[in-house]
Amino acid sequence: RPDAILCTHFLPIDAALNSLAPAGLKAPVFCVVTDFVGHPFWAHPAIAGTFVGNDMTADMLVSHGVPRRSLHVTGIPVDPDIALPKAAAAIRQQHGLGAGPVLLLIGSGIENAKVRFMVEGLLARNLAGTLIVVAGRNYTLQQSLAGLRSSERLQLRVLGFVDYLDDLVAASDLVITKSGGLITSEVMARGTPLLVTEPIRGQEEFNADYVVTAGVGVQARITDSVPYMAESLIAEPPRLARMRQNAAVHGRPQAALDVADIVLNAIN
Repeated sequence: RPDAILCTHFLPIDAALNSLAPAGLKAPVFCVVTDFVGHPFWAHPAIAGTFVGNDMTADMLVSHGVPRRSLHVTGIPVDPDIALPKAAAAIRQQHGLGAGPVLLLIGSGIENAKVRFMVEGLLARNLAGTLIVVAGRNYTLQQSLAGLRSSERLQLRVLGFVDYLDDLVAASDLVITKSGGLITSEVMARGTPLLVTEPIRGQEEFNADYVVTAGVGVQARITDSVPYMAESLIAEPPRLARMRQNAAVHGRPQAALDVADIVLNAIN
């Protein structure tokens, strides 16, 4: 007997409203769209409220029949702790990242061979600083990078699963990643510029488009472009500064709390 149900995927919406509601479920059902695209699977006439990342997503859902009054542009929910400021210099000192530019490559969701290709390319470019590659729980990725060594100017550090990823994002000059809805939202909320690549066809392509349109990052449609684009961005600090400013506008670190407030007000 819940007071409310929040779905972060469209399949539970169908389960709740098409199966459980006819069987006696009384609780209102809300949905949180976790990508920057409003495809019709998210649209259900009996939904109590829908939370979306931006105005474009809201407009797309209206075109699929969702009433405008039930839509709330909150951003995609992330850990509210991301709203707390962090000192990049202190994090760099804590983790021994040096004083030069820091590039963070989140490679856990990208094909191993393509991650290695990007890392080799970055090490070959005229980049000075630190390159951190986070493999997460992709243990075969760590193994595939085992033979790579730092260049004369760019220090390479390969990490597995870490519980301080947000620290690394906060300390980085540029984050290279796939354009998943949550990771792009987390990086934007932290105000760090993005270089997105290898989007899954469909929703992640829309996410990549949003990153570029919002001015918080760039997209490399093929991994071959990543080293060149990263070098170009690092060489233009004013451009990175503009991306950080745009991220401060479009990042929504309070999204989870805003969603909670709206739901609690609705059921009370």
